[in-house]
Amino acid sequence: MNDKSEIQKIELGILKEIDKLCKQHDISYFLIGGSMLGAVRHHGFIPWDDDIDIGMLRADYDKFATIAEKELEHPFRLNTFRNNKTHHYYFMHVVNEEYSVRRLGSIDKRVENVWIDIYPIDGFPKGKIRQKTEYCKLQFYRFMYHLGFFEKINLSRPGRPLYQRMILSVLKRTYGLFSIDGSKWRDKLDTELRSLSSKNADYFINYIGMQGERELFKADVFFPLKQYKFEDMSVNGVNDFEIYLTQLYGDWEVPPAKKETHPMEFVE
Repeated sequence: MNDKSEIQKIELGILKEIDKLCKQHDISYFLIGGSMLGAVRHHGFIPWDDDIDIGMLRADYDKFATIAEKELEHPFRLNTFRNNKTHHYYFMHVVNEEYSVRRLGSIDKRVENVWIDIYPIDGFPKGKIRQKTEYCKLQFYRFMYHLGFFEKINLSRPGRPLYQRMILSVLKRTYGLFSIDGSKWRDKLDTELRSLSSKNADYFINYIGMQGERELFKADVFFPLKQYKFEDMSVNGVNDFEIYLTQLYGDWEVPPAKKETHPMEFVE
């Protein structure tokens, strides 16, 4: 069995543990990003992909964090920037501590347990001008936060826009010349997102997602959630997958010629 299929198998086990806990405590989660694409196009993992992305509305996200920290049993564990100093990410991971991989796309080729990403989905204001103003403010906070953790940024992340790759290329040569408190800026980002969030919003965003402003959708694109087949599971996903996937990926029905993935390797 190759590394990729083994990672997928481990991640599916993590997803089943998350699903069990969410059902026990009436917490709603749903597939987003590449996992939503995989559910629609492949009824499971994108064959060459190596991660699972799920979203939760902010209230469910916070509820899950509180419960999972107490109730997840070994080998499963919740990692957040609040309960684990080595977890620099803004979003949460549920990991399987029995399996580890080395991240190869960053300056710091760190070892991490195999994980699933859990993203907070936040309400967002109406109106193009206000949306643009808020987005620019969040982008500044995010930029400063990333500068503070520059050595951990995945410089080889699939799908990163050209302008970001050019900026990162310059920063890679100069990042040792500055010192920025990434935790402070991450807290500012968190405070700002929480001030915006509302379960009754007309728009929702996975702000920390990979696709930038394309992650912003009208509420009825996300909700009400629908069931999709994902491997041997039935899992919630977004309401209007055609609008969602087209906005994120363009012609999503046709698999790309270049099959990019996250560079990593198993650690014995």
